[in-house]
Amino acid sequence: MVTPLEKNEVEHDFVWYPKPAETQSDKFIRKFKENPFVPIGAGLTVTALVIGLVNLKRGNSAKQQTMMRARVVAQGSTIVAIIAGFLYHQYKKKQ
Repeated sequence: MVTPLEKNEVEHDFVWYPKPAETQSDKFIRKFKENPFVPIGAGLTVTALVIGLVNLKRGNSAKQQTMMRARVVAQGSTIVAIIAGFLYHQYKKKQ
């Protein structure tokens, strides 16, 4: 069965040319628009990790422990965002 042409596809003598390859930045922007909580959660996770490691090196164990706990919360929130985004897209796909 022949499917209709997608955006940016060209039909010429029954040869279908694929869309141009998506660049890394285009892919990041598309994914960020689909589920913005995942990159935000990943950024918060890395930030908490870096701050925690800096405080570990400085010897501030109380602040380091707080940041490691914040890192775990941020990681958990990122996993929840990934699952929620997946479920949302599956629900949207069915309709």
